[in-house]
Amino acid sequence: MALQALGWVLSDAPRAERFLDLTGLTPEELRTGLSDPAISRSTSRPRRSSPRERI
Repeated sequence: MALQALGWVLSDAPRAERFLDLTGLTPEELRTGLSDPAISRSTSRPRRSSPRERI
């Protein structure tokens, strides 16, 4: 399910850019890190944010 959610986020350019800004990952780090359990967990966990930061 997390992979489906990530696919949805990345399917829209502004949403994808916001996601990368919030996670601090570059597109390359995200691509190579999907097989890394630590990165997979960090991208699938919600983080606390202000309403302005929400996607």
